Amino acid sequence: MKIEISTGCTAFYTLINEERMEDCNMEEVIDQILPKLKQAILVDHTIGFNDLVQLFQYSDYDNDSNPCDQCGDSVSITTWEI
Repeated sequence: MKIEISTGCTAFYTLINEERMEDCNMEEVIDQILPKLKQAILVDHTIGFNDLVQLFQYSDYDNDSNPCDQCGDSVSITTWEI
């Protein structure tokens, strides 16, 4: 499957096998992509598990604005209910 995404100016479009995304059967496209996603996460390790989770809208976010005494960083916690 060849996917071409154009961005910038007024040239925003996505082609799937040289066909506009709007004209494609997206259920079939997703059915083809999902096994490759699983392969990329579990076998190839080219996509991290956290990257997959972060595709979804999070349900809660908390940021401790007090910096750490040792490194100066602060801690944030994001929660997903999937």
